[in-house]
Amino acid sequence: MRRISATIAAIFLLAGFANAELSWTESEWDFGTIREENGKVSHTFVCRNTGTQTETIERVRSSCGCTAVDYSQMPIAAADSATVTVVYNPALRPGKFEKEIVVATTEKNYRLKISGKSIPTKETIENIFPEKSGNLRLTRRIFAIGDVRQGRH
Repeated sequence: MRRISATIAAIFLLAGFANAELSWTESEWDFGTIREENGKVSHTFVCRNTGTQTETIERVRSSCGCTAVDYSQMPIAAADSATVTVVYNPALRPGKFEKEIVVATTEKNYRLKISGKSIPTKETIENIFPEKSGNLRLTRRIFAIGDVRQGRH
């Protein structure tokens, strides 16, 4: 009976070591101060499978629609690496930002974070009223004003 218990314990102990684990070169990235007019900024996070089993990134979610992600969808063998590229769009989002990205794998979830400060584009008459007709500037070229009948009040 002791031999069976010891065998079962050894199997569970070895199964605990035979797992996949991703080790990230960094889990946070600070873009510093960025300018809205310069457009999108990106950073690539790199991970390495430090476990003994193959790991797969099943999905990656960001906390905001202003943050897009692209990631390696191939299985990650032991000792191999993979990447998760995060693209932040500062358009119409002035000020400090902090976004979380959740990387879901077959074993567990990992949390990555990006942060920084966005300097807004300076507002000019041309930006606010982009359409020009003579000396008149408008927000758009076409306005929906319904049916206009001639000669009616």
